Amino acid sequence: MKTLRPLALVAVLAIAACGRDEPEVAAPPPPPETIQVAQVVSVEVAPARRGVMVIARALDTRGIIEELNFVPRNVNGGVLEYDLMGGFADARADEDMPAQRMQAALILSQRELRGARGIRINGAQTSAEYLFNLGDGS
Repeated sequence: MKTLRPLALVAVLAIAACGRDEPEVAAPPPPPETIQVAQVVSVEVAPARRGVMVIARALDTRGIIEELNFVPRNVNGGVLEYDLMGGFADARADEDMPAQRMQAALILSQRELRGARGIRINGAQTSAEYLFNLGDGS
Protein backbone atom coordinates (compact mmCIF):
# COMPACT_ATOMS: atom_id res chain seq x y z
CA MET A 1 0.00 0.00 0.00
CA LYS A 2 2.84 2.38 0.84
CA THR A 3 4.37 1.99 -2.62
CA LEU A 4 1.07 2.55 -4.41
CA ARG A 5 0.33 5.92 -2.76
CA PRO A 6 3.36 7.82 -4.25
CA LEU A 7 2.79 6.14 -7.60
CA ALA A 8 -0.89 7.13 -7.61
CA LEU A 9 0.00 10.69 -6.62
CA VAL A 10 2.48 11.01 -9.49
CA ALA A 11 -0.08 9.59 -11.94
CA VAL A 12 -2.80 12.01 -10.77
CA LEU A 13 -0.47 15.01 -11.05
CA ALA A 14 0.72 13.95 -14.49
CA ILE A 15 -2.81 13.47 -15.80
CA ALA A 16 -3.97 16.77 -14.28
CA ALA A 17 -1.16 18.64 -16.03
CA CYS A 18 -1.99 17.19 -19.46
CA GLY A 19 -3.54 19.71 -21.81
CA ARG A 20 -3.49 22.51 -19.28
CA ASP A 21 -1.20 24.81 -21.23
CA GLU A 22 -1.03 24.96 -24.95
CA PRO A 23 2.52 24.34 -26.13
CA GLU A 24 4.23 27.34 -27.62
CA VAL A 25 4.70 26.99 -31.32
CA ALA A 26 7.29 29.26 -32.85
CA ALA A 27 7.92 29.36 -36.55
CA PRO A 28 11.58 29.18 -37.50
CA PRO A 29 13.00 32.47 -38.72
CA PRO A 30 12.60 32.93 -42.45
CA PRO A 31 15.66 32.08 -44.50
CA PRO A 32 17.70 35.11 -45.43
CA GLU A 33 17.16 36.55 -48.87
CA THR A 34 19.77 35.19 -51.25
CA ILE A 35 21.63 37.86 -53.20
CA GLN A 36 24.70 38.02 -55.37
CA VAL A 37 27.69 39.59 -53.63
CA ALA A 38 28.38 43.06 -55.08
CA GLN A 39 32.11 42.91 -55.88
CA VAL A 40 34.46 39.98 -56.30
CA VAL A 41 37.90 41.55 -55.91
CA SER A 42 40.23 38.56 -56.25
CA VAL A 43 40.41 34.86 -56.98
CA GLU A 44 43.28 32.64 -55.88
CA VAL A 45 43.84 28.99 -56.60
CA ALA A 46 45.88 26.72 -54.33
CA PRO A 47 46.69 23.03 -54.65
CA ALA A 48 44.44 20.74 -52.65
CA ARG A 49 44.23 17.00 -52.26
CA ARG A 50 43.08 15.61 -55.64
CA GLY A 51 42.25 19.05 -57.01
CA VAL A 52 42.43 22.75 -56.19
CA MET A 53 40.99 25.15 -53.65
CA VAL A 54 39.48 28.29 -55.15
CA ILE A 55 39.47 31.27 -52.76
CA ALA A 56 37.34 34.29 -53.65
CA ARG A 57 37.54 37.59 -51.79
CA ALA A 58 34.62 40.00 -52.02
CA LEU A 59 33.25 43.34 -50.81
CA ASP A 60 29.70 44.50 -50.23
CA THR A 61 28.30 47.69 -48.71
CA ARG A 62 24.61 46.75 -48.63
CA GLY A 63 24.55 44.96 -45.30
CA ILE A 64 25.53 41.77 -43.57
CA ILE A 65 25.88 38.84 -45.94
CA GLU A 66 26.52 35.35 -44.62
CA GLU A 67 26.71 31.74 -45.78
CA LEU A 68 28.46 32.38 -49.07
CA ASN A 69 27.95 29.83 -51.85
CA PHE A 70 29.39 29.30 -55.30
CA VAL A 71 26.54 28.79 -57.79
CA PRO A 72 27.76 27.24 -61.05
CA ARG A 73 26.76 29.11 -64.21
CA ASN A 74 28.40 27.58 -67.24
CA VAL A 75 31.64 26.94 -69.02
CA ASN A 76 32.50 29.83 -71.31
CA GLY A 77 35.48 29.25 -73.59
CA GLY A 78 36.99 26.72 -71.20
CA VAL A 79 36.55 29.03 -68.18
CA LEU A 80 34.40 27.67 -65.33
CA GLU A 81 32.00 30.36 -64.12
CA TYR A 82 30.40 30.68 -60.70
CA ASP A 83 28.18 33.37 -59.14
CA LEU A 84 29.13 34.21 -55.55
CA MET A 85 25.85 34.26 -53.63
CA GLY A 86 25.04 34.79 -49.97
CA GLY A 87 22.22 35.15 -47.51
CA PHE A 88 21.32 38.80 -46.92
CA ALA A 89 20.91 38.75 -43.15
CA ASP A 90 20.67 42.41 -42.17
CA ALA A 91 20.68 45.80 -43.86
CA ARG A 92 23.34 48.30 -42.88
CA ALA A 93 22.10 50.67 -40.20
CA ASP A 94 25.06 53.03 -40.42
CA GLU A 95 26.00 54.29 -43.87
CA ASP A 96 29.47 55.27 -42.59
CA MET A 97 30.44 51.66 -41.91
CA PRO A 98 33.15 50.27 -44.17
CA ALA A 99 32.29 47.65 -46.76
CA GLN A 100 31.94 44.12 -45.48
CA ARG A 101 34.95 42.04 -46.51
CA MET A 102 34.36 38.34 -47.00
CA GLN A 103 35.99 35.30 -48.44
CA ALA A 104 34.77 31.90 -49.46
CA ALA A 105 36.49 28.75 -50.67
CA LEU A 106 35.50 25.99 -53.05
CA ILE A 107 37.25 22.68 -53.67
CA LEU A 108 37.27 21.46 -57.26
CA SER A 109 38.39 17.94 -58.15
CA GLN A 110 40.71 17.11 -61.03
CA ARG A 111 37.69 15.65 -62.83
CA GLU A 112 35.76 18.94 -62.50
CA LEU A 113 38.81 20.82 -63.79
CA ARG A 114 39.33 18.60 -66.83
CA GLY A 115 39.61 20.80 -69.91
CA ALA A 116 39.26 24.06 -67.96
CA ARG A 117 41.50 27.02 -68.83
CA GLY A 118 40.50 29.06 -65.79
CA ILE A 119 37.89 30.01 -63.22
CA ARG A 120 35.76 33.17 -63.10
CA ILE A 121 33.82 34.20 -60.00
CA ASN A 122 31.05 36.73 -60.67
CA GLY A 123 29.70 39.41 -58.38
CA ALA A 124 26.76 41.66 -59.22
CA GLN A 125 29.10 44.56 -60.13
CA THR A 126 32.54 43.04 -60.70
CA SER A 127 34.09 39.66 -61.42
CA ALA A 128 37.55 38.19 -61.00
CA GLU A 129 39.18 35.28 -62.75
CA TYR A 130 42.18 33.02 -62.50
CA LEU A 131 43.66 31.53 -65.67
CA PHE A 132 45.65 28.33 -65.34
CA ASN A 133 49.25 28.16 -66.48
CA LEU A 134 48.76 25.10 -68.63
CA GLY A 135 52.50 24.60 -69.03
CA ASP A 136 52.96 23.45 -65.42
CA GLY A 137 49.78 21.37 -65.13
CA SER A 138 48.08 23.61 -62.56
